[in-house]
Amino acid sequence: MQDFLKGLFAELENRCESISARASAQGIHPNAANQALRTYRTVVRCQREAQLHRTSVEINDPANTPLFIRRYRALSQEVQLAERFGLVFVERHEARDQRLTALIRRFIEDARLGITPPLAGGFSSQYYWTNKDYSVISFPATEEAALLGLPDMVHEIGHLVSHIHLGTLLGTWQQSLLVHFEGLITGATGPDEARKWQTVYGWWSDRWAEEMVCDVLATYLVGHCYGWQNLRLSLNDPDPYASSSTHPSNDARVTVVEATLNRLVATAAAADQRRRWNDYLVLIGARAPIDYSDCYPNPLLDELVDSVLAGALAIGFRPHSQYSLDEFSLPRCLCDAWGRQLDDPTSYNAWQTNELERLWSVVVPEGNRAQGTGQWLRRAAARLSRFGRATR
Repeated sequence: MQDFLKGLFAELENRCESISARASAQGIHPNAANQALRTYRTVVRCQREAQLHRTSVEINDPANTPLFIRRYRALSQEVQLAERFGLVFVERHEARDQRLTALIRRFIEDARLGITPPLAGGFSSQYYWTNKDYSVISFPATEEAALLGLPDMVHEIGHLVSHIHLGTLLGTWQQSLLVHFEGLITGATGPDEARKWQTVYGWWSDRWAEEMVCDVLATYLVGHCYGWQNLRLSLNDPDPYASSSTHPSNDARVTVVEATLNRLVATAAAADQRRRWNDYLVLIGARAPIDYSDCYPNPLLDELVDSVLAGALAIGFRPHSQYSLDEFSLPRCLCDAWGRQLDDPTSYNAWQTNELERLWSVVVPEGNRAQGTGQWLRRAAARLSRFGRATR
């Protein structure tokens, strides 16, 4: 087993060598410089650690085999992440990705979010998703040529904002969450029910709260168009009351968006979206689980909305309503798109074609791939001596 492990570490060193060479190659677009450097630094460090493990005297002792298996597994997983979220985005940064990255950058500046713009990749097979460590957002492959789904881009940006400001946005709400679930756990009829509420509290703390924060932020930043996109996306799920460990139920998210719109005085849109959602629930015969209101109590949802809106205002984020009529506004563009789709779907495609041309003429794509970025990366990484390249 020891020889097998040494071979695995050696193979991992070679893999790191390949990734680091490609992450520091000529022709990397300036947009991707941060991701390329992070990828390079990560795999060079992993390469050196793999070499140290492979050549360690301790690896020859069978008693240490479980330890070195764990070390190999941890390094291998880290290298996989560098390849998946770093290298792929860096090398794949083509014209459409550059345009989407420019759109993100423009929106972050206009909305005064104060975060480093992430890198966009228009090649997702799993709808939108974000990786905070590498600061990348993955878009569906055709999203550059459509408007209706772009509000979800703002939700993903919200995850990067939350990475910095989640405590401010949630405020004292987390204490309210704890008090609510402590009551359910204490009042449980048995250990199984207590464990259930402990699990749900963990889901709220680990993932659900942030998802809800991103829903409120997106609504605050782009307006009622986010609610319409949320409805469209929710129709893909056959059970509106279903929850997972990573995402709260679609019904609860619709409720949070509705509450946000009402507080933003977009009451007509909130009522229209609620009416259509209720019609959908009746149409499919959906029934909420018996303990649904304990899992998603309306007072707790309302308090979360109030906390996030207060935090967004305190931080200085720009709401969708504060754009003048004579300046470009992505929120206005997306709300107009949903308004046109709802009012006159037969003419929407022609209207969208013209609107996309206007959008991309305003959001100027970044320049062509720049030469010399790879050399800059190599020099920058070389200065970080603790990440020095391993040799075999």
